[in-house]
Amino acid sequence: MAALRSLIAPLSGAGVELWYPWLPSHGPRTPSGSVSGVDCLSADLPRTAQAIRHGVLETLELARWLRARDQPVGIVGVSLGGWIAALAATEFADFERVVLYTPVVDPARSFSESPLVGHIRGGLAAANVGRDLTAELLARVAPVERSLRVPREQVLLLGARHDNVVAVPSLERVAARWGCGLEWLDAGHITAQWSPRGRRSARRWLAEVAR
Repeated sequence: MAALRSLIAPLSGAGVELWYPWLPSHGPRTPSGSVSGVDCLSADLPRTAQAIRHGVLETLELARWLRARDQPVGIVGVSLGGWIAALAATEFADFERVVLYTPVVDPARSFSESPLVGHIRGGLAAANVGRDLTAELLARVAPVERSLRVPREQVLLLGARHDNVVAVPSLERVAARWGCGLEWLDAGHITAQWSPRGRRSARRWLAEVAR
């Protein structure tokens, strides 16, 4: 939260109205007795896919409402939020600018390789769900399998060279498929948010919405 606030707060001075929607099962939307985010990502892949779809639908509803007020709309997403923002950009053509920080563009690969989701991998192994079946079950919510609707010149991917969640080839693959810009930061999956270079790029990109 602190990283995101410090990233986007200066944009308010450029005339950008800021909205921060809570994702499903996060923050105040966390089910009683659970931990923020846990119910959104699990070895129950149908439930995970449904939670991602839910987040995308809510994002699109907000974007369309803002557009109905005759406002240009931009979107920035980080990690899981980047996953949802990336999918939104494959459904909604009217984002003026899209910034995706270390987005989970190939969830099957992240689930199969990332050391941070070993608990999910263990659950999948116990259910005898291999990598191919994981990819099949998540295909409809995998940005790397989808086509961009936003004009490619309005989309910026920010990748991290030392990312232990999103593999470098995954971002290269989606950038090639979409034909959009891809900048690399000398950071990790989370610390990319604090990269001065990444912040400058994101702010410059998003500030175009107000022009």
